[in-house]
Amino acid sequence: MPAVGVVTFDAYVGVYAETLRYVSWKLQQMQCKVYRIGCDGVLGACTSFNSLGLNYIDGRMRATICKTCKNSQSKLAAILVSNVSSDQALLNQDAIDFLSEVETTLKKQLVVSSVLNMHYQQLPLCKIAFFDFAITLKLSPTSQLSEIAISRFMQGLRDLVILRQHLETFLKLNELTHIVYVNGNYSLNTLVRILCTRRKIACLSIEPQLTSQHILNYITIKHDRIELSPEALWAANSESNIHSKYLGKVFKNFGARINGSDFNAYTSLGEVCNQKETKKLMNFFETYSRVHSFFMSSEDELIPHIVTHGFSNEIDEASRVFYRNQFEFTQYYLSEAAKFPDIGFIIRLHPRMAVNKRDSTESAEHIRYKELLEQTTIAPNVLIIFGDSKVSSYYVICKSNLVVVSWSTIGLEALMMGVPVVSAFPNYLMYPLNKLSRQPQNFDGLRSALFSHSDYGFADDIKLFNWVSMAHEGQFFPTPAPRGQGGQLGRVYKLFYRLVNKLGAYNFFAYLVDNMLFRGIIYSKEYLLTKKVKKEHSQVKTCLTLINTYRITISKMLKQYENGLFEPVKDMRSMSRQNVHKD
Repeated sequence: MPAVGVVTFDAYVGVYAETLRYVSWKLQQMQCKVYRIGCDGVLGACTSFNSLGLNYIDGRMRATICKTCKNSQSKLAAILVSNVSSDQALLNQDAIDFLSEVETTLKKQLVVSSVLNMHYQQLPLCKIAFFDFAITLKLSPTSQLSEIAISRFMQGLRDLVILRQHLETFLKLNELTHIVYVNGNYSLNTLVRILCTRRKIACLSIEPQLTSQHILNYITIKHDRIELSPEALWAANSESNIHSKYLGKVFKNFGARINGSDFNAYTSLGEVCNQKETKKLMNFFETYSRVHSFFMSSEDELIPHIVTHGFSNEIDEASRVFYRNQFEFTQYYLSEAAKFPDIGFIIRLHPRMAVNKRDSTESAEHIRYKELLEQTTIAPNVLIIFGDSKVSSYYVICKSNLVVVSWSTIGLEALMMGVPVVSAFPNYLMYPLNKLSRQPQNFDGLRSALFSHSDYGFADDIKLFNWVSMAHEGQFFPTPAPRGQGGQLGRVYKLFYRLVNKLGAYNFFAYLVDNMLFRGIIYSKEYLLTKKVKKEHSQVKTCLTLINTYRITISKMLKQYENGLFEPVKDMRSMSRQNVHKD
């Protein structure tokens, strides 16, 4: 009988808490022993706090967050509860000395790189703490630290010291077969994974669907964590048939990113843009018959994977790295563009670099690139779009003849729109661009793609959409947890779900939906829960029609945007299904 520890250091995030609640309930129905590992309010830099994306959280707000988090944790049924409490916050002298040494070094050197190699109890706690710290504050190892930043890093490090102490005791007293958490990349979950792996406990990461317009939260379960790798989401050569059922949902989800209604969308087709900037952009497209657009990525989402998880971009025959970093590539792109005056070149800084709807901080990276651009003579055939611009990136894509990316997902979206894409850093991607399209294999090939009209970057549509439909839809299965999408019906379901909780009828509700709607979710020895695989017949002809309709629909939306007449398309999937016949 599996004995499963469920980690709940993120229970303030409603969709995470309710997803873990269902997973725990489902495991108990399958006769698993469930242990809950949570927090009594001792941790000060957990996912619950970091999810807000704020530089500073005052005491009153902290108390509110902790109260909500503890209440959510209490709803998760378990045979034993083990919370990190104030007792574990009483550190021994070794821990105090370690934290003191780290803090003294940080205050003297003012950069995180000065402490990254410091270990505690043979654990690289500073590197582990760096992940959440860097993602939240958008800082690199060499960024100059303020007093507040040092305090935030030390709080995260102290949390890890406390958690290590708690887990060592808990794991000695309880024999677990599995440990489960949401997103294995987060700092606290990383420490849990390291300590459990040493005891040969299977570590499983619940991964919510990245882009979703579902009413319910859909998830998949992976070993350890989703790594930074082109095939981490789904293997490009896995045996699966392209099916309209999944593809239609993919189009709905990605269409919502384009019109701005998805949570992950940074720009919206409905936002009012700066008229001067818009006019300049329009004139640029009218001036140049061929435009190559480079979409930068946010390095603060990459560097934590390198520092914390030891990711290295290895060079191989199929996928070569042409520059050491994005900054060097940008310098090269700017200097070479002037040599090809007949081509228009656009550089779009990633919106995450600037202050945006999810982050209250402008990254040091954005400031660094602005300084580079101010100090560089920009050729007339180069147009810069900064991270805080409201211009839709998708409009820029549709007007471009080639999209260039570092490691951004927007490259995948451009391929789906039918625009050729090349990447300067293909091993950093979260999609197998080399297996879905023709990519340069050496420096000469990359130069040809960047600065001429080549045949690089065009996708094999069947391979592309077969992979996308499985990686972004087909592998996921539903939970009763509200995703917060689905329009009016989604809002009604959310209200109903709250009523169920208020009436104390969750177990009865979970039993009903599990037996009526979720019969395809089955026990797996490897993943505990998985989706029952059904052999799908290939629907190539139908899917090609769907693909064509999707691209026409997006093109019309962006044309309306250009004319200032945009009206949001509420259901991309229904639009895509028009005039579709069965094979």
